[in-house]
Amino acid sequence: MMQTAILRELAAENHGIISLEEAEDAGVTASNIRKLAQRGRVRRVAQGVYRHQEVPGDTYTDLAAALAAVGGDAYIEWDSVLAHYGLGDIVPPYIRVGSNRRYRGTQHKIPLKIEKTSVPSSAHHVVLREGVPMLSLEAALEKAALRIPRDKYEKALADAVKQGYLSRSAARKLKSL
Repeated sequence: MMQTAILRELAAENHGIISLEEAEDAGVTASNIRKLAQRGRVRRVAQGVYRHQEVPGDTYTDLAAALAAVGGDAYIEWDSVLAHYGLGDIVPPYIRVGSNRRYRGTQHKIPLKIEKTSVPSSAHHVVLREGVPMLSLEAALEKAALRIPRDKYEKALADAVKQGYLSRSAARKLKSL
């Protein structure tokens, strides 16, 4: 299989995003990726992270790029989870990523903030949505309870119930936090 086809397939599996590490594991050299970037077929979004221009993006593309930039056990954190679900009019100025590893990346074209955290010990706190690891909605709402104004928090809970993401009983429990 040609290297361009391999990259397109990798990108299609990851919302248009390719990490240099994944590409090299699939047999595509870093120099070939740089050549494709010069030709405009891929665009560098962070160190070692590229966006394939021939693969359509979706609502997970920026999240996947942020996670690829951090690598390892990274996951999408509370306010970015709420924004992804469209709850409570939460619009963070950046994508918040939780990770227990040190991140020193400085050059990226995505708004990214790393929150050094210990990865939640319970597997049910981090869930996969379309292959993107993120804090579960209930865990994100628990964190939000102490970090956003009460009116926005209650709107997020109401939105979650209205959109069918959360039961009324779960919302009542979270509202008492």
